[in-house]
Amino acid sequence: AATGFMLGVVDAATYELGATVALQPGDLLFCLTDGIPEARVGAEELFGMERVKRGVLQCAGRSARATLESVVQAVRSTSEQLD
Repeated sequence: AATGFMLGVVDAATYELGATVALQPGDLLFCLTDGIPEARVGAEELFGMERVKRGVLQCAGRSARATLESVVQAVRSTSEQLD
C-alpha cells in the first residue's frame, strides 16, 4: 500500500489507487510547478498547460535539460512578445 503523499493533485482529475507507470529508457517525466502554466504572458493571459504540452512534445527525443530549457525559454519569449 502506498504510504506517501500525492504530488500535483488537481480537483478536476480522477486518480486510481495503486496505479503504476513504468518508465522505459528514453521516457521523460516532466514535473513542474504551477508557476510555468500560470506565468503571465499578457495583461490577462496565462502561459497555460496547452503551451506547456506543445513545448514538451516539440522536444521529443531531446534531453530532460534541453526540454526544460526550451519550455522556460518559451515562457520568456512569449511574455516578451506580448509586452
